[in-house]
Amino acid sequence: MHTGNVSFMDTQTTTLLIGFAGFVVAQFTYLATMKRDLRTEIADRFATERTHNDSKFDVIDSKFDAIDARFDSVDQRIAELRADMKQGFASVEIRLGTLEQRTYDLGRQRDVS
Repeated sequence: MHTGNVSFMDTQTTTLLIGFAGFVVAQFTYLATMKRDLRTEIADRFATERTHNDSKFDVIDSKFDAIDARFDSVDQRIAELRADMKQGFASVEIRLGTLEQRTYDLGRQRDVS
């Protein structure tokens, strides 16, 4: 009779272990599916962020290009102003020379008179 009880327990234990093994397999399958889904989600997010960042970089690049164009126009304007200033100083120098010459001539005329 003792042997019949052991046989019954072995069947019950075997059924319990098979059920537990099925549960473990189901959990691993669930975790594998979740891992795959998370990888897909992460890849999609990275692609979205990369596209978003690329568009931001395009906007930043266009702004830098606009700033470079402004600096080029400012550099050109500074060069024009330098040329105008050189021309103006040359004109002032000529006028100053003429003024000195007239002053000298007037002083000589007074000395002669």
